[in-house]
Amino acid sequence: MDDRQGLELASLCWSRYVTCTHCDVTPHRLFLWALLSAVIFVDGSSSRRDTMKSVLVVFFALFVAGAWSSMPGGLRDVDFEDSGMRNALELAVNKHNLAKNDMFRSDVVEVVKAQSQVVAGLKYIITVKMARTNCRKNRPNEVCAPTAEPYQCTFTVWSRPWLREIQVLNEQCP
Repeated sequence: MDDRQGLELASLCWSRYVTCTHCDVTPHRLFLWALLSAVIFVDGSSSRRDTMKSVLVVFFALFVAGAWSSMPGGLRDVDFEDSGMRNALELAVNKHNLAKNDMFRSDVVEVVKAQSQVVAGLKYIITVKMARTNCRKNRPNEVCAPTAEPYQCTFTVWSRPWLREIQVLNEQCP
């Protein structure tokens, strides 16, 4: 395999990574792809100059892969339909309603943003718009219409599903 073929293979792998929005490509996989590229380039090189070019290309690929990979333990956006996020939000809203000195329930009108972070479990940070409804707190399963202007809340919930443990760490509401 010559340098041109190796470069085509490496760019094909990279383009598949870049266009794959639903893939969970880890930094380890990117490193393996870069290593594969290095082997292809170095194996096909016939001169010292070609080998140096190949090594530079590999280091550049590793640099780009490191810059674009998500930081371990960093915040990641979560799909609004994610079951773990939904469970965390339900707990936070129930706790919010219990703490309010109001006979009527507040419900989520819109999920604005949802993120998760791996920290000895999952920490969810969920920002929602909520509004007071015409339903009493003792009727949790009724569908209720909002009766007031929405207000924004941010809930931080820590979940350790393998221990069946979930708790609200923080609530920021007006």
